[in-house]
Amino acid sequence: MSSDPHDKNPPAAGAQLSGYLDLVADLVGDFAGNADFDATLQVALARIVATLQAEAASLFILDGSELECRACVGPVNILGMRMPCGAGIVGRAVESCSVQLVVDVAHDPDFYQRMAEKSGFETRSLLCAPLLVKERCLGAVEVVNHRDTGRIFDERDGRILQALAAAAALALINARLVEQMVDQARLKRELELAATVQQGLLPALDGNCGFVAGLNVAAREMSGDFFDFLRRDDGDLLFAIGDVSGKGMNAAIVMVKAVTLFRALGKIHSEPGRLMAELEAELSATMTMGMFVTMVIGRYSPFSGRLRLANAGHLPPLLLGQEGDFEFPAEAPPLGLQSRVEIADFGELGVLLQPGEAIYFYTDGVIEAELESGRMLEAAGLAKLLHQQMEPHPRQRLQAVIDHVLAGESAQRDDLTMLCIQRESVVSIDDFEIEAEPGALRDARKRVKLAAFRAGCGRDTVESVVLAVDEACQNVIRHAYHQAGGRILLNLRV
Repeated sequence: MSSDPHDKNPPAAGAQLSGYLDLVADLVGDFAGNADFDATLQVALARIVATLQAEAASLFILDGSELECRACVGPVNILGMRMPCGAGIVGRAVESCSVQLVVDVAHDPDFYQRMAEKSGFETRSLLCAPLLVKERCLGAVEVVNHRDTGRIFDERDGRILQALAAAAALALINARLVEQMVDQARLKRELELAATVQQGLLPALDGNCGFVAGLNVAAREMSGDFFDFLRRDDGDLLFAIGDVSGKGMNAAIVMVKAVTLFRALGKIHSEPGRLMAELEAELSATMTMGMFVTMVIGRYSPFSGRLRLANAGHLPPLLLGQEGDFEFPAEAPPLGLQSRVEIADFGELGVLLQPGEAIYFYTDGVIEAELESGRMLEAAGLAKLLHQQMEPHPRQRLQAVIDHVLAGESAQRDDLTMLCIQRESVVSIDDFEIEAEPGALRDARKRVKLAAFRAGCGRDTVESVVLAVDEACQNVIRHAYHQAGGRILLNLRV
């Protein structure tokens, strides 16, 4: 290999090549060991300038349809400067994916004069190499003006700059991968937190509410299905089940809004049709185009078994009754499709549950799930499966259905949500204790009277029940206790 004829004191070729290889190795090591990509670029560019004895250097990265300067060394700071991706000699290097050696930029028609005017730096000659990774160009690095005015860059300098550019391109790819991994990890944590918050919105069913049960199994981190209920002061239960169209974060956000509105408006409106109309008005005002919510709202009296339903486009609830199975189809469209729906548009359906009967509500993910046989469960299959369940508590039956669905060979494609309302054979109206003394009977009579009314008893029956309890308590006070301190426990059942 011959020495550069313009170099007055050319070093030995072997020593020069060794120095270049050491530089490439050092830069690769710097890129691999430093998480701050931009800072490492700046240091690397300074070393390239020193090695190639250039007056200045800059590194441009493709950002959409533009090239942005991400690092620069020299008398003029052009960091952040942008130009069209096809402009200038840098753009030519990017488009051709080849090294560009320009001895005199004044005679190159592609020289980007506008950049020179912005920077105010005089460019005589330059060397530009693309940032290539497997024929994918990410940008370019250029060095400007040899410090020795009697020298120009040559092809050997171009090969060295190309090797250094390849190292920078690899580092850029790795930096982007690391950034994506960090973003994905952060997104995963945020989704897990959001899913925890969303699950926290679902009601906690304690042991004192044995006549209602609900389950929700999300297909993804977030669910577009929901169920909820509110206990009323009169002992009735206001409940809802819904399914938001679509999947992902948009559906989850609408789900949270629907649950929040149900809880807030349910404290004001106790009738299902009226409450549904209020929800429709609120959801329609802000619903994203094309999205909607199917929903059932009900009010249930555990003492009388009376149930009233309003159904907005949701799947028909399934009643497993003593006289056969019944479905109650929707009588109104889903929520969010119309700008305004009058209260009268949401009709109510009355159902009387007999002791031991149960009504089931579910979303389409349940009946459209593929079983081990490859067939969908469908509504008839759900009814058959529920009839086969012998567990006494409704939650156990719901869990058995969900387990059966999830045992299928196909992956879960949709959220699974079920809600069950069951009328108990024996309903506890009230349990309380009183002092075994005449003064406590007045409060006892009031509580018994209220409980009997809540249980649906007529006025004559209420008076008879109060009288019977009063006489029984008086007999206990007179004959069972011979000293103060006794107590009477009252258990009222239907």
